[in-house]
Amino acid sequence: MKPQSKSSIIDELSVRFFSDNDSIDELTQLLNVAYRKYLSIGLEFMAANQDSTKTLDRLKGAKCLIATHHNRIVATIAYYSPANTNGNPWYDKEGVASYGQFAVDSAYQNLGIGDLLISKMEEFARADKAAVITIDTAKDASDLVNYYTRRGYRDVGTWKWDVTNFISVMLQKNLINDEIN
Repeated sequence: MKPQSKSSIIDELSVRFFSDNDSIDELTQLLNVAYRKYLSIGLEFMAANQDSTKTLDRLKGAKCLIATHHNRIVATIAYYSPANTNGNPWYDKEGVASYGQFAVDSAYQNLGIGDLLISKMEEFARADKAAVITIDTAKDASDLVNYYTRRGYRDVGTWKWDVTNFISVMLQKNLINDEIN
């Protein structure tokens, strides 16, 4: 059987909002697997071990997008409007949107799916009139930090969450101009 090309997979991909008809267990499994690789280097992301109840809790107030291929969830991301971002000084600022619970199945990485989902988050933020979009990830997850940096996010500080064992780097992208607020 001939492997599918990148463009044919993208053409077959469906990107839509997560609904009550979708499996929260399947979504949770994707998050678990995507973040479990960081456990081997000592980074305990919540998504690596969260159960379906925690996934649902983390989606409260969010717009959750999923990408499906042949009716299987292969990527996800959750958008939090400026009214729903809280928890630290960077998120609590007025006009700050955010996203999280971002994962792409390893078999579907490097196809542009993650970039597509993040672009959607940035579109949502602009529609909400957010000045910036702020995210966080483990400071020592250099692959993730480098990925976001290539997308125009800049390091604006660090934060220590009570639910992780690492220092998070706060990354911000200005949606209005090139200056960081």
